[in-house]
Amino acid sequence: MRLGAEGEHSEDDAIRLLSSMFSPTRTAEDKKKILSEEFHISVTEEINREVKRMCNLSAGILEKGIEEGTLKTLFRLVKKGLISITAAAQEANMEPAAFEEKYKSFYK
Repeated sequence: MRLGAEGEHSEDDAIRLLSSMFSPTRTAEDKKKILSEEFHISVTEEINREVKRMCNLSAGILEKGIEEGTLKTLFRLVKKGLISITAAAQEANMEPAAFEEKYKSFYK
């Protein structure tokens, strides 16, 4: 679901709710406040856990994307000869052999 800020201002309650809950910029506390105040949904312990879990999942996905982007950048630098595999592995907090394996797999 990719409605951006427009979805949070929709006249459709379902679109507005989903857009707010899937917003990557809102904190778990913001989302619970919206549920409670705007949509009059009681924030039970179960809902509290699920909102936190959903926010942690989003953060994990973002972190993984950044990590993969960093690896791809390091792979390109190694391929261009601008950095050694050992130095790239150190930047990626990996053992050189593990980095080299991923590097070779990336360019297969």
